Amino acid sequence: WLHAPSALDDYGAAGAADANSPTDADGHWKDALEALLEPCIAFFWPSLHADIDWNHPPAFLDKELRALAPGRRRNRRYLDKLARVQLKGGAQALMLLHLEIQQRLGSRFARRMYGYFARLQEVFPDETILQFAIVTRSASQGSVLHYHYAPKGQDFLSLSYRVPVVHLLDWAGREEELRRQAPANPFAIIVLAELAAARRSTPQARLEDKKQLVRSLYQYGWQARRIRQLFLFIDGILALPASLDEAFWQSLASFEKERNMAYIS
Repeated sequence: WLHAPSALDDYGAAGAADANSPTDADGHWKDALEALLEPCIAFFWPSLHADIDWNHPPAFLDKELRALAPGRRRNRRYLDKLARVQLKGGAQALMLLHLEIQQRLGSRFARRMYGYFARLQEVFPDETILQFAIVTRSASQGSVLHYHYAPKGQDFLSLSYRVPVVHLLDWAGREEELRRQAPANPFAIIVLAELAAARRSTPQARLEDKKQLVRSLYQYGWQARRIRQLFLFIDGILALPASLDEAFWQSLASFEKERNMAYIS
């Protein structure tokens, strides 16, 4: 009897279309990155964030990204986003962000990332390219991924490629730290929601995680639009069975009514 908000433009229609599908993590992450790219970069790569002029909104280049891998089918294990950003001083750069959504990081991940970089550099030879990765469910393998190619040793053709990577599971056990960071950067909520989803807890425990996360959105003085953006990610990534989903919406309606803040229900 309650349903998700109709203001899908706050986040993206794709994020809400399959909001109750536990397999659509890539769709929820795609929408979150488009809506929250600036806080994402500030959270994980603050020095890069300081170099970008955020008064000029990033331009997402989905068509150009698809052209780099024509015929590639959607793969729910990973997600790629390409955006053009303006740097302070007036220059522009291409930002290529990879997101890996699986329990185990494949050995070919760094090679796949290098392939995208090589094709992007061929298409845009004179542009600065910034590339990095976020890994959601795999154990940490360090802050840098490497790809080496030297089939006949160093005396012949050789290639050494390295790219920065963030492992979200490095934040497991640091939830209180994330909650302290949330008022200054809403992307901490995204990380908290992903960590809750990765725990694979019982449906009842997931319900409690979801209620706690959603209620926390009202603590920080955020505008309704920001709350909806974060809610749609939490709602999608922490999908519940139908019976518990109804209980969640009833609880949320009561919570919003008590505070006279009907942002979602």
